[in-house]
Amino acid sequence: MGHSEKHHSHHKKENIWLGALGAFLFSLIGAATFFLLNAIGLIESLSGFITVFCAINGYAIFAKKESKRGVIISLVIAAVVIIVSWYFCFCLTAVDQINAKASGMPDGLRSTTTLGEFLPHSFDVIKKQPEMLISLGLSLVFGTLGYISHVTGLFGSKRSKKN
Repeated sequence: MGHSEKHHSHHKKENIWLGALGAFLFSLIGAATFFLLNAIGLIESLSGFITVFCAINGYAIFAKKESKRGVIISLVIAAVVIIVSWYFCFCLTAVDQINAKASGMPDGLRSTTTLGEFLPHSFDVIKKQPEMLISLGLSLVFGTLGYISHVTGLFGSKRSKKN
C-alpha cells in the first residue's frame, strides 16, 4: 500500500470479522509454505515470516482498512496457524521416522504407524524431547520480528487513528 492509499484507508469503515477471515485465509498460504519448507528440510523460520506477512495483508484486504487492532488480530491468528502447522509437521516427521526404524518406538506404536495412531502419543514425545520446540519458537520469533517494521510503523504513526 502506498502512502496515499494508507492515508485514504483511514476513512473507510473497518470490518473486523471480514478482516479476521482474511487474516486466517491468507495465513494458510504461510501454513502451506511451512509444510513445503519442512518437507524439503529447510528452516521453518522463513515460513513464520510469510505467515505473519500474509495474515496482516489478508486482514487489510478483507477489512478494507489497516489498523493496530487488525495487526494484533493478524498476529494472533498467524501464531495459531504457525503452531498448528508446526504440530502437524512434527507429527508427520515423527511418523516417518517411526516407520523408518522398527526399534525404540514408544509403547503402543507399530512399525507401520499412521498419523492417527501417533497423535495420542505426540505430546508424550514432545515432553520427552522438548528441544523439538526450538523450530516452533524460531518460527514464531522470526515471524514476528520479520514483520516488526510494519508493526512499529503502524503503531508509531502519528497520523493513524486511535483504535
